[in-house]
Amino acid sequence: MINSSRLWHYFAVLFIVVAILGLSIKHIFVDANRWEKVSAQSLQEQMQKGLAQIYWHWQQSGRPDVIAYQPENAAEPAIIAMSQQGLPIVAANKKACESMLSWFVTKKAFNNQVKVSTNYSDTLNSDTTNSDTLKNASTAKGRDIPSVQDSCKFEYAGYVFIYNTSSGALTFR
Repeated sequence: MINSSRLWHYFAVLFIVVAILGLSIKHIFVDANRWEKVSAQSLQEQMQKGLAQIYWHWQQSGRPDVIAYQPENAAEPAIIAMSQQGLPIVAANKKACESMLSWFVTKKAFNNQVKVSTNYSDTLNSDTTNSDTLKNASTAKGRDIPSVQDSCKFEYAGYVFIYNTSSGALTFR
């Protein structure tokens, strides 16, 4: 027969094990925001790394108007028009910003949860497509495109990335 002190010991051990399991489950499943933040930071790092690779590929290729960049996640290279400063020329529309995002990550990686939008101060270029920009890349040689503070805005799980197409700056909020 089990004495009462031994029974208390079993209940104490059982209580501690259940408490540890409960806290672990709470930490794993309830703290989803932490994982979303880690995913957002990973996306930012991937974009920064990709932009640096594009710049150095452009330098190594002799600073051409157009480069072929093949990221690790793509089966085919992306054809990218470049400015004189070595920045990718991204047209002033959502489709071009989505195309830019695909240079760095696959859509499946974020289950299509990245919201892409544009933030342009020049609405005259809103119908320009990426192919139009490529066709005009040779005329862009003497000036920077875009000439205004245009940006692609990417939102994921409450975090915002803004790529300024004029300066090449990538900000994270």
